[in-house]
Amino acid sequence: IASLPQSVYDAVGVSSPANPVTPLRATTKGGNAAMWMATVNGGAPEPVVFFYGAEFAPYAAAERWPLALALSRFGTFRQLGLVQSSATAAFANISTFTFYDTYYTSRYVILEPVERYGALNPTGAKYLSLQTPDARQSSAIASYASSPTTFPLLDVANRWVLNGASFTPGALVGLSQDQIAGDLSSPASPLTQAVVSAANEITASICAVDGQKPGNVCESRGVVAADGVLKITPPA
Repeated sequence: IASLPQSVYDAVGVSSPANPVTPLRATTKGGNAAMWMATVNGGAPEPVVFFYGAEFAPYAAAERWPLALALSRFGTFRQLGLVQSSATAAFANISTFTFYDTYYTSRYVILEPVERYGALNPTGAKYLSLQTPDARQSSAIASYASSPTTFPLLDVANRWVLNGASFTPGALVGLSQDQIAGDLSSPASPLTQAVVSAANEITASICAVDGQKPGNVCESRGVVAADGVLKITPPA
């Protein structure tokens, strides 16, 4: 997925008629609160992308696809595990990734993922706890999520948020990771249109907080189309 051609992003833009895409929304606090920034190894502050998910949750499973695509346009995943959502939840066994114990590097953005619970339910009573949000992450969850046990939440630098998935997980039911990834090269595919439209919109939100860098991504036709949906006005 990291090598998906920009021509696919540009061909799809924000068009997904078969699977409507819910865009990120500007936060009500965005104009009055500090942008969420962090540093890594003493480097310059960079905007934070916070993802709050759970491996068992089908909506989190769906949202990791466009988020992984978008983040791959700004940096590199050197470790990204594969997982399936719960077999007993609605939209069972969605093939996806896990951001638990992932390793991501970027010159433009910092990824802070929290996978609250795993995909396994060994006792039949509850899913295994994996990670616990810190104080800043808990504040974002309290501000923007429906509840602490509703997954996922995507928060881009305290400026853009999405509570839930961009599109229905039903678009991914019954497909393996390889089948989904292979389908993404076809702009005419309804699955590709949903995933790539959402990825363009996430990309646009990141460009809006990182100074519109890199230019070849932030000024691309697909991202400019997403700017229109999110009502982002890039600098002249």
